[in-house]
Amino acid sequence: MQSYSQIMPYIGAGIPYAEPPVGNLRFRKPLPISYDELTEVSATTFGKSCKQPPLASRESYNYMQSSEDCLFINIFTPSVNPTANLSVMVYIHGGGLLFDSARQVPSEQISLRDVVVVTLNYRLGVFGFLCTDSDEAPGCCLIVPDSDEAPGNIGLWDQAMALNWTQHNIRQFGGNPDDVTIFGQSAGGVSVTSHIVSNVSRNYFNRAIIQSGSSLTNVWLRSRDYATRVAKRYATFIGCDREINYIECLRNKTSDELLTAQSMAFLWNQNTPDAHPWYSALILEFVQCFGDQFLPNNTFELLNSHNYNNNISILMGHTTLESAHFTHIFDVLKARFGASSAQMPDAVVNIQTAKYDIQRVMINNNTFDGLIASEYTKSFNNFLLMMPLGFFERQRLRAAVVHTYSDYSFVCPTVLFGKYIVSNPSFGGKVYQYYLSYANSQSTCKGSTWCTSTHFDDVPLVFGQPFYKKGFSNTDRNMSTILMDIFTTFAKTNAPPVVNGHQWPAYSVETTGDMRDVSLNYMELNDKNLGQTFFDRYKGNNGFNPDIIQNCQFWEPILRSLF
Repeated sequence: MQSYSQIMPYIGAGIPYAEPPVGNLRFRKPLPISYDELTEVSATTFGKSCKQPPLASRESYNYMQSSEDCLFINIFTPSVNPTANLSVMVYIHGGGLLFDSARQVPSEQISLRDVVVVTLNYRLGVFGFLCTDSDEAPGCCLIVPDSDEAPGNIGLWDQAMALNWTQHNIRQFGGNPDDVTIFGQSAGGVSVTSHIVSNVSRNYFNRAIIQSGSSLTNVWLRSRDYATRVAKRYATFIGCDREINYIECLRNKTSDELLTAQSMAFLWNQNTPDAHPWYSALILEFVQCFGDQFLPNNTFELLNSHNYNNNISILMGHTTLESAHFTHIFDVLKARFGASSAQMPDAVVNIQTAKYDIQRVMINNNTFDGLIASEYTKSFNNFLLMMPLGFFERQRLRAAVVHTYSDYSFVCPTVLFGKYIVSNPSFGGKVYQYYLSYANSQSTCKGSTWCTSTHFDDVPLVFGQPFYKKGFSNTDRNMSTILMDIFTTFAKTNAPPVVNGHQWPAYSVETTGDMRDVSLNYMELNDKNLGQTFFDRYKGNNGFNPDIIQNCQFWEPILRSLF
């Protein structure tokens, strides 16, 4: 442990929370690390990142300094007094369950607001989310080794082990183990929703913050049968006999062999009945699965069972156009000439190209992509789009196309998760929502002609990066202060603060007979109309043209049908 100065927090970096998952422990649930009173742990250097493909890594060190021995946590705390009793915030990083690490979010700034912040690594890609139809060991605890096969959701088990470690040890770092908030962005937010509905980990925390993601979409959650088919195709490609203990064969491969095969999914996971959407088949082939011990059913059914902490309080939110953060990559991979790139000022688009992009690039599901393409383009006119003065109409169409992927993968899964929680008649907690419509200076959408804010725009602000990284503005620093105050106040008091004189509205319920109508209310966060509140939204009334954008009533039956 070390303290940089009187105004800086203490940092415990690279603390192991489980036995190294190497050798025979590859693909198995984490085993608790055993300490005795004389154990000395060096906590001055961040641990290595978990293994991940080189081209996927957001920072080069995530690949260059990666290892299968990667189950480390980092602790940022303003006090190491065991009686400080500070609120604890445990962050689960995003990265598509494929890349990134805990070291990308140094948490000194947010911990200065009298909270203890814990960040953690968890196994990624094939190492963390290879899922098979193997039988699991009986029981439901973190210390039972698994069978010789791969049960799936190992990355979630890693996260649960880190939460378990936090429960047992955080008091020595000034934290209160009975006052824990878990939070995460993107795949981290998806993971948070899985912990909320899982009986494995739900008792390790008191409240949750969900940033731009939930497991109410098949982008992030697949059945065990689907995942097993993917696992067997992968094993065959790498040279294992899918009929004879292929998991043991995979254990005997080097990590680089496994990563190389994972990165070559276009050779083994394309042109199959499971290859839709294309980005699930070629990029996100290893994701969370249901039908196992951690997630016995899909998230819709687990929410409907009401078998979770009915008193949990949740803060959640999303940005305006989540998927613009990714679609410039789609443009390259699918040769779409910049139409979906936020930094391209203009592009030649029409209704036909827009429908193609929606059906083949953004959604890519033959069951409903035609309906979505029709709904998101029906308010446009090709004559207006092609006119010399049709610039703004073209930008509106470009945004509508990208909104389809945004609504499918991030926006509606997030708000519908909150809706289902509140719909529970026994629910006694609160659900609050923010809507971030501000692009910081490093945002993909900064200066865009059609994109307001996008995926990941909240992360630098939540972790105070404008105060210690170059390239941010004074407005960024002001917005960062506001978001850090919102997150830490919620973690300490169970409710977000008053913002710019505005009280924060929770989701509310009106009961008529057996019907419970949930009003999806939120507070908008930007630098123009900070704290403006909106009520009963996501019904085609979010202020967009076409009004189908962010219409989660439209998306709800589609998302449910995916499971």
